[in-house]
Order: sequence, then C-alpha cells, then structure tokens
Amino acid sequence: MVESYRIPAYGSKDFYAVDMLNRLLSNGNSSRLNKSVKDAEQKAVYVGSFSLPFEHPGLAIAFAIATQGWTWTVWRRPWTKSSSACARNR
Repeated sequence: MVESYRIPAYGSKDFYAVDMLNRLLSNGNSSRLNKSVKDAEQKAVYVGSFSLPFEHPGLAIAFAIATQGWTWTVWRRPWTKSSSACARNR
C-alpha cells in the first residue's frame, strides 16, 4: 500500500517539520509505525515513510507491505487512524 501527500517546498520551515515527522514515524525498529502497525497490529511486514524534497511543493510518501490476508479496503481506514494515533502519542 502506498499513499502520497503534497508537502511544502524544500527549504521552507514547514518542509523540515514534515520531514522530521516522517523520520519520527518510520526510522528504526522503535519508530511509531513499526511499533504500531507492524508489531502490535501485525498488519504489515514492512512500513515506512519519507519525503521527496523538490524546489516546488514535494511529496511525502507512506508505504507498507501488508501481511497475508490484509487488503486495501481493510487497510485504508486503519492506516489513517494508526498514523494519526502514532503522531498524537509522542
């Protein structure tokens, strides 16, 4: 599953905030997405997110490789909910 979002241009203060959020959510085995979606809920075998820095507005991409039995329709709502919950539970 892959989702992308438009983000501010590279070099702006907002870009660095979004980039830091992506790092918080997905870098390392103790990251929020790994602990929540991969370890606790066991909905994915791999999750991640990263920013694509462009001079004009760029993209933030979040992705996951679902475990067997999970489909896009089942994933869609929980992914958004899990990501939001992870970001709130700092």
